[in-house]
Amino acid sequence: MHLNKSNEDYLKQIYLLSDQTTDIKTSTLSACLNVSPAAVTDQVKKLAALGLVDYQPYKGVILTDLGQTVGRNMVRRHRVLELFLHDVLGLRWDEVHTEAERLEHAVSDMLISKMAETLGNPQFDPHGDPIPSVGGDMPAHQEGVLLSECPVGFNGTVVRVLSNDTDFLKCLDAHGVALSRVVELVSRQEFDGAVHVKVNTRLTTFSQHLADNIVLVPVDQTGVSRK
Repeated sequence: MHLNKSNEDYLKQIYLLSDQTTDIKTSTLSACLNVSPAAVTDQVKKLAALGLVDYQPYKGVILTDLGQTVGRNMVRRHRVLELFLHDVLGLRWDEVHTEAERLEHAVSDMLISKMAETLGNPQFDPHGDPIPSVGGDMPAHQEGVLLSECPVGFNGTVVRVLSNDTDFLKCLDAHGVALSRVVELVSRQEFDGAVHVKVNTRLTTFSQHLADNIVLVPVDQTGVSRK
């Protein structure tokens, strides 16, 4: 089945949302894809006609088995591309998302497999997001917890960040935060959720938004590491 860029973008986004909820509304897709609700409804109906989603007005969208396979494959393509651009070509982690968005529709599955093989068949991309295997297995970090939910005194290793936003990632860079970096939660401001942390030996303050998007595992636990 030949799918166009729009088909693939929708299936990828539905797949990503299905990891969070089974109740995917067209309004949610509209916000995520930055398109009008009417355009989303039209596109979802086309995907349903192709047997890629089940859609019931006012109830939401669910991927069929075929749609699940396509959506998962697009996520795999995107994340392998991000890692290849980062580890092999040297792009910063705030640069790879946009480039991967452009490339993921043009590359073949064979090329993605070769890239993954060259990288050592990795489990996670430069942001710590899991890379689905060809067979559909999804790796997971052990004991992951959001920085915003950690108790004061917690020491954790950064294993994932939950935003690909360029400004967000540049802000983390400015604070010295990267994957595998150890962060200690020193104190928390209860009135606004800001946290005071130590990154290496440097004291700094994160807003609640930053803390809500940084995933840590305890330093005394063995997490799944990126190969």
